[in-house]
Amino acid sequence: MPEGYSFERYLNVRSAYGASFAPGGTSLSFLTDITGVAEVWSVPVNVDAQLPAWPNQLTFRGERIAEASFSPVVDSLLLSG
Repeated sequence: MPEGYSFERYLNVRSAYGASFAPGGTSLSFLTDITGVAEVWSVPVNVDAQLPAWPNQLTFRGERIAEASFSPVVDSLLLSG
């Protein structure tokens, strides 16, 4: 039988999507399901940094967030889900 990947490997596939820049481009929010359900995370944007920034989890609902986007007028993140 040929060697391949185990089925369990595909049960833990995670994704990130729905990116939204804050006004002024200072941070980027996105949805990811690395906790098991879609939650909102944010990472600061600093093109001059020597090391990549680590993202911060913003929501801890335990229920799926469908969408998160920054308001174009004020520095607020709007959530739905």
